[in-house]
Amino acid sequence: MKKIILIVSLVLSVFANGNQSIKVNVNGEPLTSFAFALFLKQSNLKPNDFWNLKKEKQFNILHKIINKELLIEQSKKDNIRNTKEYKTKLKKLKKGAKIDIDVDIENELGLQLWKVQKFKKIDISKRIIKNFYLNNKLKFNNPEMVHARHILLKNEKDAYAIINELKKAKDIKNTFIKLAKQKSTGPSSKVGGDLGFFHKKHMVANFSKVAFSLPIGSFSKEPVKTQFGYHVIYIEEKRKANSSTLETESIKIENFLKRQKLNMMLDDLISQLKAQATIEYIKFTKFSKLLTFSYNNKNVHISYVLEVDDNIVKNSIDKKDLEKNMKLYIKKLHNKNNIKILPNSSNPMAGINLLLAHNIKESMKENKKIKNIFITNIYTK
Repeated sequence: MKKIILIVSLVLSVFANGNQSIKVNVNGEPLTSFAFALFLKQSNLKPNDFWNLKKEKQFNILHKIINKELLIEQSKKDNIRNTKEYKTKLKKLKKGAKIDIDVDIENELGLQLWKVQKFKKIDISKRIIKNFYLNNKLKFNNPEMVHARHILLKNEKDAYAIINELKKAKDIKNTFIKLAKQKSTGPSSKVGGDLGFFHKKHMVANFSKVAFSLPIGSFSKEPVKTQFGYHVIYIEEKRKANSSTLETESIKIENFLKRQKLNMMLDDLISQLKAQATIEYIKFTKFSKLLTFSYNNKNVHISYVLEVDDNIVKNSIDKKDLEKNMKLYIKKLHNKNNIKILPNSSNPMAGINLLLAHNIKESMKENKKIKNIFITNIYTK
């Protein structure tokens, strides 16, 4: 297989904040500000939030962006852009867009359709679906639920005033909604006090006890006191407790298991692609240097990055000496089973990063050349 050359350059670029700056090139192509911002948005992070994170978390985000770029490259190799579905959706997207569609949006569309294509090809047998249902039957039990509205007041006197108005009302529901919008101090006041459906454990005990005891279309004749204040409750609907059957849940179970399997497949693919990739980090912070190394034997490939003092490691001799010592140390850890390699399908990156980084940091505290270590990939062969 052709080796993927992946270069990540961390120098002055559009991803900047004061003295901190990041530039990322993937296969010689710069990672655009749009791609960076889109990933942060999908991770519920604002660009400014990124710079406030610890260095390890920043580094992990960068690697997730790289992972995404690798999958985009793979989707192109799998000719997703030649499919009729991609061309139709892109044409429709361009027609409805108020701005020109750039390469990042095309990449995003291609990646999503490629994932959908992979998802559709996954087959989950009826036997596996049935076994999942039987092994998780309690999760498919639906508890008794009520659909209620409430009016929250600061004191008992105000609550009784509301109750007295409701007692005189000809149309209890509409009067309740009107009073909730006018008088309630709770956040649901804008929607007439509507709390939607909930089961007993969703609400505080006092509130649930009254709500579940009231008949449909009635309201509480006494204020219900909680830590939030005094409530007047109205009941819209009720649902009895029931158990979902295999027939009603089979499609949900199938889709859940397919998503689970797809995520495992993508984790494996990313690990394979990274194991074939050459990743070079040039700079990450103003006064440090990032050096990329890897450890290989017949069972495992481990890629890692050392953050070192820029004034200490100045030449290739220092780098070679550091690399030699690191490889000997990781081999020693591996032989002592301090590195627990997990099967491919279980995403070994999850726990081993912390274990390996912790063991190296603890054992190399006296080596002042090393400021930090980031594990970038672990792949079992």
